[in-house]
Parts: sequence; C-alpha cells; structure tokens
Amino acid sequence: TNLVLLYSTAVHGVSLRTFYNNTEKNGPTMLLVKDTRHRIFGGIAMESWHLSSEHYYGTGESFLFAFKKPVDPQNPQEHQRNRLAVYPWTTADDYFQSGRDDGIILGGGTQFGLYLDADFLEGHTGSCSTFGNQPLTGTEEEDFVCQVFECWGFESEISFVPHRLGEDSSSRLFGTTPPVRSFRGRGRS
Repeated sequence: TNLVLLYSTAVHGVSLRTFYNNTEKNGPTMLLVKDTRHRIFGGIAMESWHLSSEHYYGTGESFLFAFKKPVDPQNPQEHQRNRLAVYPWTTADDYFQSGRDDGIILGGGTQFGLYLDADFLEGHTGSCSTFGNQPLTGTEEEDFVCQVFECWGFESEISFVPHRLGEDSSSRLFGTTPPVRSFRGRGRS
C-alpha cells in the first residue's frame, strides 16, 4: 500500500476547510504531528474525515501512536532507532474520531487522546479511555505547538493492525522518502 499526502501544513497552509476537502471520501488516514520540541506522534483514523457536529465516528481499528524519543534536528537519522508506542482501542467506549468546526479529535472519554485546533497550530493530548494512552508528547506536558501537521491516505483499502508499524516507521515522516503519490483532489476508487 502506497501512502498519498492528502494534507500538510507545509504545503496547504493552515486551513481546516482545506483539510476536510482533501480528506473527505478518502477512507483511512494517518495523522502525523511533529511539534516544536521535535516530538513525533499521531494516529490512524479508519473513516474519512468530515464535520460531525460533536459526534464521534470511526471503528475500533483506529489507534494512537508516539515515538518515545524526540528527533534530534542535528541527527535526524537517529530517530530510526526510536521505539514506537502504540495505543489500540481499549473497548471502553467508541470515541474514535470527530471532525468539528474548532478542530479534529482522535480518542475521547476521559480526555481527548489527540486534539488539533482549526489552524493546526496548537493541540492537546491527554490520557483517553478510548485508547488507554499516556499523553503522546511523552511528558506530563499535554499542550503542544505544531511545527508540521500531515495527513496521509492509502492508495488501496487497508485493515490496520497496530503492531505492523515497524520501529523504522519514523524514517518515512515529514518530507523523507516513502513511496508516495501527490494528492490531486479526487477521491479514491
């Protein structure tokens, strides 16, 4: 399965409307955040993103993940040795994903597992009952500032099993060379 870049703050700017336009009817997506402290985290959402008026949607195949060590900007290849923490569905509730006017959410219940504001500039991560995660920042600090936010789609239908993401998965993030195709504004078949 090849990855398709659907949205990036580095390419598309900071527009929630553009995010929804580029991701609707595209099926499962991978959200990636690199914050200003060089921490990388995100999640897999199994349904297309759309405005949901504070309702949740998605499936139990969704999950959150975080690389346990920030990327050293002086040695970017070092992050290949980072350990990947994966937080699958706990079955405690079904607050998988929600697209709202003020931002997007993965995970809920007790707190949002991952929340990004409408400008994709700031966010919050807390321990949520949906995925049983610790804050994805890897620290007590739950608020973060985005350096880059990306949303990737998949060229073919997938069924995600979280443990299939390898330790070297971070080598494919943020402008490095995964097998990708540019998004051209049309839905997948």
